[in-house]
Amino acid sequence: MSVQFFHAGTEHQDMKPRDEMYGTAVTDARYLGTVRKARAIAVSIPDSPSGLYFAKLTGSGHRVGYAPFVLRPRRLGENRVAVVLPTLAWQAYNFHDDNGDGQADTWYASPKVKSVILGRPFDQRGVPPNYKYYEQPFLRWLIANDKEVDYLAQSDVAAANGRKLAAAIQPAHLLRPSRVRDRPRVRRGRRLPQSRRKPDVPLREQLLLADRHQPQPHDSRRQVA
Repeated sequence: MSVQFFHAGTEHQDMKPRDEMYGTAVTDARYLGTVRKARAIAVSIPDSPSGLYFAKLTGSGHRVGYAPFVLRPRRLGENRVAVVLPTLAWQAYNFHDDNGDGQADTWYASPKVKSVILGRPFDQRGVPPNYKYYEQPFLRWLIANDKEVDYLAQSDVAAANGRKLAAAIQPAHLLRPSRVRDRPRVRRGRRLPQSRRKPDVPLREQLLLADRHQPQPHDSRRQVA
């Protein structure tokens, strides 16, 4: 068996089979020899930019499997935009049969399944569920248009403090409360007659609209030449 790492989303063709992943090779193929069940093999993660990558495992008889993973940026906030890949949702929709009992281990196959193991391989030779329809076209668009973003897994967001994550993505001065009110205010004590109220429009918006069309009080200090 051999293993080789690829950068997903750099390909120029659409996916046809649901159980394949495409991309640009970022390492040479490494021969692993004969691999038996429960054998652990240490491999080095490629020194590459943040993104979605996958290890392609090739065995005898043209057998192929994929192991996708998200490579985080070295420093959170290298780019102002972050793309969070739905790694937890992938496992929720993963129909892999973990214990070999013939029943897919996902709530979508049986309501008796209340939890899943996050580190299990994906069904369809290791390709994430619906990757062909959702993530692959979006990744191709990002890379083809030179969009520089930080790629994160859902577990990265769950482990990060929300304010710390926001501070890393955007300048700190945008996080401080503004002293200038950017929302129009409704005058204190303002009431709208019941006969003029519209049930499908929020009351605050109705009050603001009524104030906008109400004549302004006369100011005796203003003189018209």
